[in-house]
Amino acid sequence: MSFNGVVEWFSRTKGYGFVKKIDSDTAIFVHRTNINCEEFVNLFPGEYVSFDVETKNDKEQCVKLTGFNGGNLLCQNDKYYFKVYQKRKHDNNKDGDDADDADDADEADDVD
Repeated sequence: MSFNGVVEWFSRTKGYGFVKKIDSDTAIFVHRTNINCEEFVNLFPGEYVSFDVETKNDKEQCVKLTGFNGGNLLCQNDKYYFKVYQKRKHDNNKDGDDADDADDADEADDVD
């Protein structure tokens, strides 16, 4: 049986989080291996999702988690990938490599 819910929280580094069913206050565990996403996996608090529930070791957990009603997750959005790529590029250039790019841009402005 498929359920709809909302992401309560998810840790990308730990690879797990919790989702609440829409009709319940119970938080259900979700592991990244149970998320139907081939790309970069991340869930955002407040994101609506659909999932099945299985019981393992007497505890419920989400399986076959997708975007709402089988749609895409937010992390499957191309704009999200672009922002992540830009942030990583910026973070990797914090050692002062950006200064050279800024000088090149100033030189390009001076050319008429």
